[in-house]
Amino acid sequence: MGAPISRRGLLRASAGAAAGLALASCGDGGPAIPLADNAKVELPDYVPYKGVKPALAGTKGGVLNGYRHYPADPARAFPDGPPAKGPGSAS
Repeated sequence: MGAPISRRGLLRASAGAAAGLALASCGDGGPAIPLADNAKVELPDYVPYKGVKPALAGTKGGVLNGYRHYPADPARAFPDGPPAKGPGSAS
């Protein structure tokens, strides 16, 4: 009969098994997409939110709009209901 497994031995074996599984799950991911395929892609422009008027206007330098209090009549984030339950959903 062999020696009983110590707590340190169990932790070492567990760490080794976890590292082996982590390395085994790494793959090459297939062929890389050429950068030229994305050369014509246009990024969307920034569109400021117009739903609530800010108390302190932001700047083009990156300062965000400021508000002194929560609006009395806040705009609904999803006026048609939750995203998965809105009109045209498959459920």
